[in-house]
Amino acid sequence: MINLGVLKKRLDLATLLELRFEGSDGSQVFADSSSYNRSVTVSSGSPALSTTNPLAGTASLLLGTNGTITTPDFGVSVFNYIRTIEFRIQTALTDIAANESQGVFIKGFSSSFFQDYSHQCILTRNASGNGGVLKLYLKIPNSSTPASVLGVTIPDLSQNNHIAFTHRTNGTYAAYLNGTLANTLFSANYTQNSLAIELGCSVYNWDTGLQTNKFKGRLDNFRLSNVDRYPNNFTPPA
Repeated sequence: MINLGVLKKRLDLATLLELRFEGSDGSQVFADSSSYNRSVTVSSGSPALSTTNPLAGTASLLLGTNGTITTPDFGVSVFNYIRTIEFRIQTALTDIAANESQGVFIKGFSSSFFQDYSHQCILTRNASGNGGVLKLYLKIPNSSTPASVLGVTIPDLSQNNHIAFTHRTNGTYAAYLNGTLANTLFSANYTQNSLAIELGCSVYNWDTGLQTNKFKGRLDNFRLSNVDRYPNNFTPPA
């Protein structure tokens, strides 16, 4: 008989979604390596795996123009409560203009009501230089404004950067850039929804009042966990 603790460790129930984006060049098969084995599908455009200069492993997701992929809904369960969101991100500077904003992902979305989300991530390039800001908006679903905004300043968008957003049990949210703490905030007035995640989407930008463009760059090692994986600075997973 297998010990229950050993079984849970083998299954890694804390990892809710793990997209390593491994496979052959041009493939549109995006396997979820978590124990939940969620089905991930193309929702628009021609997103595909690229083996050219991958951010991790042997391939990365290249969204390109108008490319988006979608997970199924997560269901209503305390075990599906997200506490850590992490991923690698990179974009060619020719694919994002100065002051341009692009939607990286959203959790909970609707074709009619773009405000219906609990997590929303937007990348905005600075007015000059190679840097920009990645913002995670946290919002009570169906409310009119975000509850909180957590930002990470990225010096060079064209580099392979690891991002981690994590939620402490005391209500504090922390953001890490390449394993180093970049920002914190406290947000008690916030709840999650159980809806799907879409990567590479156009979203409403609360800073400008306009829809963003879609993220055109590369993503890799996109992982969601129901535990706070990073209570301190860390070495990003390869």
